[in-house]
Amino acid sequence: MNDAAAHREANALAQILDQLSALHASMTEVISRKIEQMRRADMEGMRDSAAKEQALLERINERDGLRRQVTDRLGKSLGMSAGRVRAMTARQLAEKIGPPVGDQILGAAQTLRVTLNKLAVTNRTAGAISGKIVEHLHGVFAAMSGADADGAEYERGGRVGMTSRRQLFEAVG
Repeated sequence: MNDAAAHREANALAQILDQLSALHASMTEVISRKIEQMRRADMEGMRDSAAKEQALLERINERDGLRRQVTDRLGKSLGMSAGRVRAMTARQLAEKIGPPVGDQILGAAQTLRVTLNKLAVTNRTAGAISGKIVEHLHGVFAAMSGADADGAEYERGGRVGMTSRRQLFEAVG
């Protein structure tokens, strides 16, 4: 690869992939902290973590948009269409570019893949814990609304009826 523009874009792509790895690793840390905060019922901590997640997500989306732009420009400098270069795997792109920059892209893509897998595991854990919390809250809500075993519940006027849905403010007065 002798083309200076392609070399510059390939270097930029490797750097962006490294930045995305770092951002996703930070997201994994924030979600791990949020899991601990859920276990401790630390509402303030969960709110802070949610705000940090949102800020990281915005940065990830911005960097990913830049990655697509750089990839498109790289493809153009290599004489390929945006669609064709986007369809290539990191290995194919690295082979097209050649060493040493191709190797940098391949390494950065592998690091990103590992980081994304860790994030996926952490997200699944957080989702399972959130599901259990919601399940528990459904039980608490049912107990608060006065539902009994045969489905009879107190209606708004104090009469016993078969109303199956209650609003929380109706359950607590």
